[in-house]
Amino acid sequence: WPWACMFSWSPDGQRIVFKTSDDHGDNLATVNVQTGEVEPVTFFSGRELYDPNWSNDGQSIVYITNDRIEIFSIGTGQTKEVACDIKSPRGPTWSPDDKWIGFQTFSQGWQTYLLPSSGGSAIRVGLINDYESQMPSWRYIDGVTEIIFHGRKKTVYSAITMELESGFEQTILDSI
Repeated sequence: WPWACMFSWSPDGQRIVFKTSDDHGDNLATVNVQTGEVEPVTFFSGRELYDPNWSNDGQSIVYITNDRIEIFSIGTGQTKEVACDIKSPRGPTWSPDDKWIGFQTFSQGWQTYLLPSSGGSAIRVGLINDYESQMPSWRYIDGVTEIIFHGRKKTVYSAITMELESGFEQTILDSI
């Protein structure tokens, strides 16, 4: 297989999705972790793909192509662009309920955003203390959806959590 990078586990842990590259462009493929069998997922031509991430229900893969967010449906083989008001998104990740996509972008520093998976207006996180932010990771516990992200303000590096519903942000670690 051509050079591959940017991996994401399937929710059942049986497969990994990754980007492949060749002279015709980028595509997605999966590998069965038990057998090593590689299976092509997409058959695009002339496209650049980045950062595939498998949905928690196992039905979709979100990725970046041509500086926009797109979702590939495993069941139908169809793709759908996700409308987003932020330019040049990177590193999309699904919320535990697959209703949101977290991503980062670089514009005068890294910023983290949350976007409804159906598209629309993105919400910036890290606003309370005007942090640069990146690398969101999700959890759902006791009815609360929460993200943790890396925040930086001048020379202070922090781990910050944010409750999605309330917007409440809390610094967990400083100077990491």
